[in-house]
Amino acid sequence: MIIEKLMDTHNLTESEKQIKKFILDQNNDISAMTSIELGKRSYTSQASVMRFYKNLGLGHIVNLYLL
Repeated sequence: MIIEKLMDTHNLTESEKQIKKFILDQNNDISAMTSIELGKRSYTSQASVMRFYKNLGLGHIVNLYLL
């Protein structure tokens, strides 16, 4: 379900698309990253990362780790 949401980009901002690309294209393990680190490594911001998680219906980074 999360992968399907990641593949659907029509509701994503450009920053959120950049985060998605970072996660999917490079097969990055984000389980040990904070939202600040993910923002820096994807050339976005912590706020963009948090909006990205919320847009996926996760609400918080911890929920992503549980998948």
